[in-house]
Amino acid sequence: MQNVGSIQIWTYDTAGLSKADEALVAEKWPKRFLKANRFRSEEARRQCIGAGVLLAAAGFSEERYFVSERGKPFIENGPAISITHSGHLVLLAVSRDETVGADLEILKEKDVRVFDRILQAEEAEWIGSDPARFLSVFTAKESVMKALGTGFATPPSSFSVYGSFAGSPVEAENARFFVKTFQYEDAVVSVASGSEIREITLYTAR
Repeated sequence: MQNVGSIQIWTYDTAGLSKADEALVAEKWPKRFLKANRFRSEEARRQCIGAGVLLAAAGFSEERYFVSERGKPFIENGPAISITHSGHLVLLAVSRDETVGADLEILKEKDVRVFDRILQAEEAEWIGSDPARFLSVFTAKESVMKALGTGFATPPSSFSVYGSFAGSPVEAENARFFVKTFQYEDAVVSVASGSEIREITLYTAR
């Protein structure tokens, strides 16, 4: 049983996708397995199946899994969840709190000037030309938008996550969120919650 402020993070590396993993998802999450195999992109197929591996590992059933009109996944009468992926990594966040949002992005060189339109002045100044700092801001904003359940209907430039790196809450759409940002392997991860995040527990499904 999770305590308030405790978030479970489940990760899966699609480079290790096995026949056993595919069989598991085909059995436990057949709709997701069929969806995955409709993707033309092998990367997208692996990401979709990887999410199924994580959902099964966390003990969730497909019968209780739903997606809101705006694309936010949820477990009926269950904990809050958020799913994200980038490249070879897939991540599932699970929280007993009211809501959770998570985002990850693989670290790579980016021309951060292209993304100035999503930044507030204090964020842009802090980032400078540092791709890692940019991804910290970008994933933090995405995690908040996912926690809200609005996606890009909430403009990322409409709120600042700068203070979150010093522990301050983020205000967005008349709601308050606490955000934790950290590096995991070759990616930057951000998690947003309506409650103060006191503990993050990492699990790996291989």
